Amino acid sequence: MDIIVSSYIGDKVLVRVFNKDGVPLAIGGQKTASWGDTADTIDVSTKTGGILNYNELMMSVGVTADQLPNKEYNNFKEYIQGQNDWKIDVDGAVPSTNEAYDDLRRAKKNGEPVFVSQIDLGRNEERLGIAIVVDVSNEASKGDTVSFKLSLQGTGEYIERPYTAPVAPTAITQTPIAVKVGETKELSITTTPADASKEFIYAIDDDTIATVNYSSGAVTGLKVGTAKLNIISKYNAAVTKEVAVAVTSA
Repeated sequence: MDIIVSSYIGDKVLVRVFNKDGVPLAIGGQKTASWGDTADTIDVSTKTGGILNYNELMMSVGVTADQLPNKEYNNFKEYIQGQNDWKIDVDGAVPSTNEAYDDLRRAKKNGEPVFVSQIDLGRNEERLGIAIVVDVSNEASKGDTVSFKLSLQGTGEYIERPYTAPVAPTAITQTPIAVKVGETKELSITTTPADASKEFIYAIDDDTIATVNYSSGAVTGLKVGTAKLNIISKYNAAVTKEVAVAVTSA
């Protein structure tokens, strides 16, 4: 499942949804994404007290013996933590192609698991886990761009790890592409600075002339003609490069 969506970054938190091949399905910023981290509770109440070390715990925070409850039986419910649960809602994802939308719907319909990463750019931390897509709803406000709301239910435990932000490019360079019908040509993109991220979003304006591999950027000629390939940095959507594509006969 290879799909690419346009993306944006919030002030401090970035949420990414991607497949097992690392291809992004959706990206949201902190103003349009919420991560819910909850847990069930288990009732352990008994008349004599379910939490055996209750007195010890209370005294550890300064409660004195004479302040502790002193009665014949316990009349308050007591709980311990049960199973953990997490989920995430992402608003404002705009798929860049019809295929992107179709694949998001397919993942939801078929129960295909995806990966969810919440990156805290202020603390340089990442939470990463597996989730099931439970809602893909489009929002088409009058005079506004159609966007999508994604709701994902986490499955299993997520992990937390340090995160080092990639260097966003300030410029992208790619020479015009000449390809024959039936031929596939890889790109030779360079960036400024040279060590900037080489992760890009690709879009071609006429897929009857040529197609682009949304993962690698490779261009395949379909019929004689010209088209335009747009290359967009995943980490700075303002940095783009438009490249001419010329398809000649085999």
